[in-house]
Amino acid sequence: MQPFNTTAISSDHFFSYLTPYDFIELAEKLNSDELKSLVRSRFLENIPFSFKHKPLIYETMRAWVAREIKINPSEIVVIGSAKLGFSPTAHPNFGKKFGDDSDLDLTAISEKLFNELNNDLETWINDIKSARITPRNTTENNHWQSSQITLPKNAREGFLDPYKIPNRYTTAQLINQKMWALNERLKASDPDLNFKKCSMRVYKNWDAFTKQLMTNLNYALSTLPNQHKTLLLARENTEKPNLA
Repeated sequence: MQPFNTTAISSDHFFSYLTPYDFIELAEKLNSDELKSLVRSRFLENIPFSFKHKPLIYETMRAWVAREIKINPSEIVVIGSAKLGFSPTAHPNFGKKFGDDSDLDLTAISEKLFNELNNDLETWINDIKSARITPRNTTENNHWQSSQITLPKNAREGFLDPYKIPNRYTTAQLINQKMWALNERLKASDPDLNFKKCSMRVYKNWDAFTKQLMTNLNYALSTLPNQHKTLLLARENTEKPNLA
C-alpha cells in the first residue's frame, strides 16, 4: 500500500498560532498540496487569534451572524490578521500585527447567499443603465463606472463584497447592517474585542474561496522582499522571552 509521504515538520505548527516568519519558513518548505493543508488548518479549523481567549463568544458570534443572514454557522469563517494574528496580505503589510486598528474580516461561503447578492448586483447595474438611478456626484459616478466592470468580474470568479453594492438593495443592505451591528455587539460583549470595523465577503462555494485565498497568499509570499523577511525575523527574536 502506498503511504502518505509528507514533509517532516512539527505538529505544533498545526495547533499553535504561527509567527509571520514561521509561516514564511513553512511555506517555503511545503509543496503546494501541503501548503493548502496548512492554510486550511490555519484559516478554517481553529479559533481565530482575535478570539483565542474568548472562544465561546466566537462561536456565539458565528451562530448569530448565520441566523441573521440565514446561512449555517459552519459557512462563516474569519480571515486576515484577526484569524492569524498577523496580516497575510502583500508587502508592505505582510506580518503586521493584529491590533486595535485591525478589522474583523468575515467570509461567508454560501451559494444561496451569493446568488442573492449577485441578483442585487445585476439589479443595480440594470438600474444604472436604464437611468432609474443616477450618481449624486463625480466620486460616486466614478465608483459606479468602475464597479460595473470589476464586480461582474469578481462574481465570475465566485465572490462579491456587499459593501461595494448600495444599501438600497436587499441582500447587500442586510449584510452591511448586520456587520455594523456585529461590531457594536462585540464591543459590548468584551472591551478586548475592539475592531476598527467588521466586513464580510461572500463566496459562491468552497472551491472559489480556496482558489482566491491561495492566489492572494501565493502572491504575497512570492513578492515578499528578503529584507522584509529579515525584519520579521529580527522582530521575532526581539520579542522572544528571555529564559536565562
